[in-house]
Amino acid sequence: KLNPPKFSASTARCSSKSVIYDDENYVSWLKRKYELSKRPAPILLPRPKIQKDFAVLLMRSSYNTVDGMDFTPMDDFQKQFFLFRQYEWKDFKESHPDITQGDISDPNYFDFISFAQYATISFCMKNAQQIFQEKIGAIGQIQTVQRPANLKEDAILPYTHSKRVGDIILAYIFE
Repeated sequence: KLNPPKFSASTARCSSKSVIYDDENYVSWLKRKYELSKRPAPILLPRPKIQKDFAVLLMRSSYNTVDGMDFTPMDDFQKQFFLFRQYEWKDFKESHPDITQGDISDPNYFDFISFAQYATISFCMKNAQQIFQEKIGAIGQIQTVQRPANLKEDAILPYTHSKRVGDIILAYIFE
């Protein structure tokens, strides 16, 4: 069963003009219920643990690539990523009862966390910015960031991200 969400995602932004969820009305709740009904059923085959160092490399290489491409404020990205994980966790856990939250070597948890990361990346790419302010450091110092000129076109962001992440992973494998 899917209950209407209780948290407010009004702060979940990758830009000042949009949010990933508008969960404050019944229509949004119905859209969510419909979206979940269209997802394929999980395949619950036993799989071996993922080598932890490799799993961390996969996650970090993608995150660091997003940060290096400068198309979204990373403080907003982190907040969006957290809220997305929070929003999706209960449904995922119900479908994967043996999942170990936080254990990145658990293949089911790795599926979940990478799904959440790439959903957040996709959302932020669709709302990419050329210039923005982001908070950095423990005290939240604000810095202005401008996207590099060679990444000006939003349409090249997914390809560029995939290529850069792939290059990092291949470098690790062939190291």
